[in-house]
Amino acid sequence: MSLRISHLLLLLSLLLLAKATPSPSSAHPSTPETNSSSNSNSDSNNNNNNNSNNSNSNITINAHENETAKIPISHRPASQIIAHLKLTPNVERGYYAQTFQDPDTTCAGSNRSVSTLIYYLLEGADSPSRWHRLDATEVWHFYAGSPLTLSLSRDDGLPVTKHLLGPDVFDGQAPQVVVPKRVWQRAWSEGEWTLVGTTVAPGFTSTGFELAPPEWKPRGSC
Repeated sequence: MSLRISHLLLLLSLLLLAKATPSPSSAHPSTPETNSSSNSNSDSNNNNNNNSNNSNSNITINAHENETAKIPISHRPASQIIAHLKLTPNVERGYYAQTFQDPDTTCAGSNRSVSTLIYYLLEGADSPSRWHRLDATEVWHFYAGSPLTLSLSRDDGLPVTKHLLGPDVFDGQAPQVVVPKRVWQRAWSEGEWTLVGTTVAPGFTSTGFELAPPEWKPRGSC
C-alpha cells in the first residue's frame, strides 16, 4: 500500500512538471513571423531606397535638361538665333527674315503693301552695317542682345545723329527708334550681337531701297 502511494505521487509530480515546462513551439510562437516581417521591412526599405535613388537620378536629369532648355537668349551665340529664326544674309550686312507683309495695299491698283516687318540680327564683328536709305518710314524695335547704335544723316553737311537702341530707358537707351523716309542710316552692335525688328510703312520694296557704295560717307560725318 505504501509503495502504491509512492508511485502515484511520483506520477503526479511528473505530470505537473510536464505541464509547467513550455514546448519549443509555444516558447517562440512568433519567431518565424518576426523573421518574415523583418525580411519584408528590409525588402521594403531596399525598394524605397532604390526608388528614391531612381527619383533623384530623374530629378537630376530633368533639372539638367530644363537648365539647358532655359538658357537666356542673351547667353546664346548668334549662330543659334540665326538658325532658329531662319535668318539669311542681308546685303547691308547682318541677317534678316521677313515675318509679315500686310495684305492691304497702299491704293487701288497698287501691289505695294501698307507695311512690312522683319527680324534683323547684326553681329558686333560685322558692324557697322552699310549706309542705306528707304523711300518709307522705318521703325526699329529692340528685341535682345546688346544695345545697338543707329546713325542717321540727311547728307546735308550737318553732324550725324546717333540713337542708342536698347531696353534700358533709364540709361539713355530707347526700345524704339524712328527713321524718316529718305534719311541715310547705318547700325552698329555694341556687343557680340543685337536682334531687332524693323517695320516699314508703306511696305519695303527693292525699288525703294538705296545702298551706298562701301566707302561712301554722308556729308557731316566724322
